[in-house]
This record gives sequence, C-alpha cells and structure tokens, in this order.
Amino acid sequence: MDMKTSIKKLSVVLLILLLAAVVPLFSISFGYGIFDVGGDAEFASGTFPLYVNYGFNFPLPDFIGGNSTILRFSLRNGLVSRTLRQNPETGVPFAMTGFPDYPTKYTVLMDEFELSFGQGFGRTSLSSEDSVTVLLAFGGRFENAYERLSWAHTSNDLEALFTRREGGERVARFSSFSGAPELAGNRSVFTGFLLAGLDFDFMMDNVTTRNGVKLELRGRWCPSWLFWGDGSAEYFRLSGELDLGFTIFSLRHDSHSYLSLVLDNNTYYRYLSGSKVPVFMQSGGIWGVEAENLTHYVSNRLSLTVYVAPIPKIDNVYLSCTGFLDVGYGRGRLLNTSDTATYSNPVASGGIRFSAMLFSTLEAYYELGYIIDNSFNLPADSSWQAKFGLRLTV
Repeated sequence: MDMKTSIKKLSVVLLILLLAAVVPLFSISFGYGIFDVGGDAEFASGTFPLYVNYGFNFPLPDFIGGNSTILRFSLRNGLVSRTLRQNPETGVPFAMTGFPDYPTKYTVLMDEFELSFGQGFGRTSLSSEDSVTVLLAFGGRFENAYERLSWAHTSNDLEALFTRREGGERVARFSSFSGAPELAGNRSVFTGFLLAGLDFDFMMDNVTTRNGVKLELRGRWCPSWLFWGDGSAEYFRLSGELDLGFTIFSLRHDSHSYLSLVLDNNTYYRYLSGSKVPVFMQSGGIWGVEAENLTHYVSNRLSLTVYVAPIPKIDNVYLSCTGFLDVGYGRGRLLNTSDTATYSNPVASGGIRFSAMLFSTLEAYYELGYIIDNSFNLPADSSWQAKFGLRLTV
C-alpha cells in the first residue's frame, strides 16, 4: 500500500472517529430522531427490525427569521436483502439469457452516513413547512455482501450464489463483477458521495387529510476520486418526485377528522449514468418489482385511502385501507455493460394495504399485491405476494 493510499484510508478512519465522538455529545441536548425502522422479508417475515435510519440535529440559529436552518448528521445501518438480476460478469439481465439454476438472493450489511445542511425560504398557509428548502450534503456508504440469511440454516452442500462446489471444495462462482461492481473482490466497498437537493412544499398534511402538492429534486454524484471513498463506484443520479394530494371528503368532530377519503398521486423519475453503478443506486421500483438498470426510469402510483381516526375511546390510533396501482417504464442504455443498444421496459403492479398507526409514529401494516408485469426481474414464485411488518417513523 503506497503513502497516498495510506493517508486516504487514515483520513476516512479519523473522520469516522471524530463523528462517532462528537455525535453522542451533541445528541443529548441537541436533538435525536429515528426516521425509519424496517425488517427483511427473509427474517421473521419482516416483523423483526433489521435496519434503522436515525439522525442527530445540531442547533443553529435560523439564518432567516421564520424559516428553518438545519444541520443534521444521519445514519442508516442494518441488513437488507437483494436479488441479483444482472449477470455479474457481463451485466446482461438474466431475463434476456435465461434464469440461472443457482440462488440469486443475497444479504447485505449496510452502513451509510450523511452530513447535510438545509435552509428554508418562505412560509404560506398551504403548508406547515417552509415553502422552499435548499439542501447540501456529503456522505459515504459501506456495504458487505454475504450469502442469503437462510443459508445459515441449510447444508453447505447446497448451491450458493457466490460459490459453487467443484470436486470436494468450494470455489468462486464468478471471476469478475463488472455487472455488479459492489460485489467485486471481497464484496466489501466504501463509496463517498456529494448531494444537492431542492424541495417545494405546498402540501397540508394532517395524517388523515392531505391537500396540495410537493416536489423533491435530488442530485447525487459519486466520482471515483473522492478521497473518502475507495473508487469502487462511479455514478451520477438525478431524481425528482412529485406528490399530489386531495381529500375527497372528511367527516369531522371536535376539530378532528374521524373518517376521510384521500386521493394521492406520486410520480417519480430518475436519470442514472456512470461507469460503475452499484445496485443500491438503481432503486426507484414499484411495489413487488425492482427498477431495471436503464438510464431513464419513471413510475407512477395512484392510490385511494380511507382513514378511520381517531378510534372511538382510543386516542392517537389511526386505521387506514389503501388501494393502489403502480406503473413504471424504463428506457435507455443498459448500465454496467458495454452494450450501447437502447432498451425499453414496462412494469406494473397493484394491491391493497391495511395499516394501523399509533401516535403518528409506530405503524403495523399488511400489504397484498399482484405483479402484473415483471419484465427484467427474476420470475416470482407467484404473481400474488403479501408483505407485513412494523415501521417506526419520526
């Protein structure tokens, strides 16, 4: 290891140690919040929390009176389940060449940090938040991939994704990972990124009623030369998400809505490019289907929700039932390959979601959906799928 690489690695270690030392001190009096807790479908059917997203807010004076100025250090870590859909050596989707006879699921240990600065501008009666927010951030992400969780409960003689049996020994199944750069080498990567965002919020959201519009724009850049990364990824991602909400009717009592019907529409678009695009940046899929690794991807969800809240004689409990239809469309070059052809790919799914929320933070949910078009994804055991679990949001 040369001197430049040693200094680079030492800088990353010192940065992490500094953040680890400073964050607990500030979190005691300066604000701490858990934003998201979730499970994995392969472990206890998703009901046991395996990953958490949380953050620490540092006190800053509001630079503009009446508008929020936020400095936040956020962390997200835990285990997530993935499915390999592109041949890791060539990048060609299995759907084009035939699905493999070995397992395609694997488990990832993930840690991501982000230090962000946000400044709000303007307030209107159309929202309880700032009308416009500018966001600047930098961060890093560590990942280590392993065989699927269920592998720990099976015989070593069975097939695995990353290794195969040859004679009496286990050998590597793949010789290269150009199609999945984050799985190369020892399947351990540390990538850095820069992020910029712009939010427009004219949505009045009161849990059981929503009226207005909200737009989020994000640009995330990961050049290979960032000193706190290891050069294992190189990509640029631009995304936009537009939310429209309309309360069809709301029956009220004592200033609270106890029965309401809300129509929502969510439109998502992302542009993705780069020579080494990791799987976690290809997200943006619809229910039950992952987004394909194409340059452009757009999806739309139309949903109708009935809220019953608060429950009589039980305060702060909200029940809801949502019917949704998701459609998506990808087009462009297939990334992580030398193929320059243009592909197009439609996907679709729909279903129903039941939810019980306590104090607007702890949610228990059950989802039943039908995959209409799977496209580049591996074929599911059944077009009907069910998901249930617990989620904590603050």
